[in-house]
Amino acid sequence: IALSKLQADLLGKEVGDAITLFAEDSEYTFRVCGIYQDVTSGGYTAKAKMDFPGLEAENYSYTIDIEDGRDADAVTEQWKGTLGNGYTILPMDRFVSQTLGGVVSQVEGVCNLVVFIAVVLTAMIVFLFLRLRIVREASQIAIQKAMGLTCGRIQKRELKDLLWVALLGVLTGNMVTVMFGDDVASMIFRVLGFGIERLKFPAELSVRTALLPYLPLAVVAVVGMVVLQKIKEIQVIEYLNAE
Repeated sequence: IALSKLQADLLGKEVGDAITLFAEDSEYTFRVCGIYQDVTSGGYTAKAKMDFPGLEAENYSYTIDIEDGRDADAVTEQWKGTLGNGYTILPMDRFVSQTLGGVVSQVEGVCNLVVFIAVVLTAMIVFLFLRLRIVREASQIAIQKAMGLTCGRIQKRELKDLLWVALLGVLTGNMVTVMFGDDVASMIFRVLGFGIERLKFPAELSVRTALLPYLPLAVVAVVGMVVLQKIKEIQVIEYLNAE
């Protein structure tokens, strides 16, 4: 018999352990041959290739995955009409939606919240860093303006240095995600107890997924351009007299 992860944890069973099932007046002893991840039926399931004499199946379930272009809903209705009652027949996409829909929506909501928090924190950090830098380097900026450098040129140089650091952070984050993203996500799901032991991110990335890591870079650029406008307010004569 094979047990789902949550079922095995509930029973305290590992691969190789014995488990006894009672059906009617009969007793059946199985040995656990494997543990799998599953989120159907609350994550508490078991699978065994065994006939139980005198017991009738309560229900048969089929999932349909059509590859030749036919309408899966039409095939589903056809099968229901042919097989009759006692059968649960669902197209594969609907089965996945019903099975994982709750988990996916929760994860998507958490991800959106994390992205929002990351954007806000990035904007705040860049804003405070640049304001402090401008105040600290005000005299040097005044000297550069006195030497003939325009405010636009100084702003571009400061923004360029800032974007290079941000780009390095984005590339490093992408590399870490590629190397350890699956393991971190799997660990989080194990802690949450969804019955999912291992996750594997798909190799095919959507446009949204590919561009999302560069959102902080855009935030840095926008906040940087706004804050660096303060350079125009630095009065050269004020700092030269102070010197």
